Amino acid sequence: MSYVVVDKKTPEVPLGELTLAKAGQALVLLSNVDGEIHATSWTCPHEGAALNYGFLDGNEVVCASHGAIFDVTTGDVLSGPSDYGIVCFPVKIEGEDILVEIPGLA
Repeated sequence: MSYVVVDKKTPEVPLGELTLAKAGQALVLLSNVDGEIHATSWTCPHEGAALNYGFLDGNEVVCASHGAIFDVTTGDVLSGPSDYGIVCFPVKIEGEDILVEIPGLA
């Protein structure tokens, strides 16, 4: 696997915020927790709602549709209705570029 540069730069992911980004043909949710950028799957495993419409509270993303809560640093589900967590992807920062490693992308 290799890292793919996403279509957002580090200044476009402000502290405490979420943003949807494109990594190759894949979409990822970027979040800035305490100055560290994390990349996760962008849909809620409960019913597929877009998590970028939710909000970030510390390291927790809250789904706007049904209130499921996930830890963006581990992917763990912290509160239902989802029974499953979200996928976390490795991130590297090079200057202002954000690179994400996604299985199956080259």
